[in-house]
Amino acid sequence: MDSGKMSQADMKSTAKKYTENKFLQTLTSISPKRLWRGWRRLPEKNLVMDKFIRTYPMLTQEVCNTLIDTYKSSKTKERIDNFFTPQFTQVNLNELAEKGYQKFTQLLCYKVLEIVKQYKKDLPAYTEWFPDKVYFEELRIKKYEPGTNDQFDLHTDVQDHQSAKRYLAFLIYLNDDFKGGETTFPYNKLTIKPETGKVLVFPPTWQYPHKGMPVKSGSPKYIMSTYLHYN
Repeated sequence: MDSGKMSQADMKSTAKKYTENKFLQTLTSISPKRLWRGWRRLPEKNLVMDKFIRTYPMLTQEVCNTLIDTYKSSKTKERIDNFFTPQFTQVNLNELAEKGYQKFTQLLCYKVLEIVKQYKKDLPAYTEWFPDKVYFEELRIKKYEPGTNDQFDLHTDVQDHQSAKRYLAFLIYLNDDFKGGETTFPYNKLTIKPETGKVLVFPPTWQYPHKGMPVKSGSPKYIMSTYLHYN
């Protein structure tokens, strides 16, 4: 071999050493304080995770009002009170379906499926891995009173073996004539403001802790929620 020429292996080795040296030189030239600030900023740039949190228009004002009236007239209200995590009153729509609301709940499930199609369309790279079959959890209307301790503190919607079947959460805002009541994702630095008829869609797993903020004033906050399940 010509002594003036380097073999391909030698060239790769030299390039690797050069790259490593440049990296070390750059790293050592940065002050520890600046390096720490940059390192701390990394988790804030969570763009890949954020794109799975989406909102869409879903229900009309008329349908939202009908759901609120359905809640008000129901005699099967259930109070959830667990030291603010959570604290609200709810009605199970699926139980009402057995009393003549079946077509209504079927319509709502159909609207959810329309949102699922749009959600998959917006995330084409992940459509291949989306479950083929869809199973619904009960549809529940929840009421949060203003100026009280009603809220849903920081939590995730999958916390045990039973809830592990959930893979997509749906939170539909039925009204917005109040102050407060936002849904926040603190680790994603996202705050979703309620808008009548808007649905919030996101994975319910441990990567997405979120919080339902207290309603400060105005009307009570009404939402409807459900989840898609694995078989």
